[in-house]
Amino acid sequence: MEIKELVSAIKDQLTLAGKLYLYDNLPAQISNAVYTFGDTNSFDILAYIDASIKQDGSRGMLIYPDGIYFKFGQQGFFKYDEIVYLGIEKHRNDPSVKGIIKTEPKTYSFSNIKIDPEVLVTFLSKVTELDIDMIMSNH
Repeated sequence: MEIKELVSAIKDQLTLAGKLYLYDNLPAQISNAVYTFGDTNSFDILAYIDASIKQDGSRGMLIYPDGIYFKFGQQGFFKYDEIVYLGIEKHRNDPSVKGIIKTEPKTYSFSNIKIDPEVLVTFLSKVTELDIDMIMSNH
């Protein structure tokens, strides 16, 4: 399945807070998102999540054909071909879920506040063909 099709398949599940826009319906505030935390050299955006309070593009996620740029509590980016590990962490008595994405230089952790980390990690697993580690604890 092509990455564009994968993005379209998760559009109704990825966002927990904010609004998701696909490549064919990007809003005006996309320019602020690209300038603030995106790739200013590429305009090939497949999806955009505006997670800012005022829907002004100051926080969120940009999904490109070759990687993801984001700004939630942390700001960063990773290319799909740099991902070496994918995990989902769940705790027995805690409803929170954490998605863990490791690249050679860095580890990223996404909680279930703005996006669904299980959906994100599953999407990345399909793109990278990496297996997902399930980390369960009794705490």
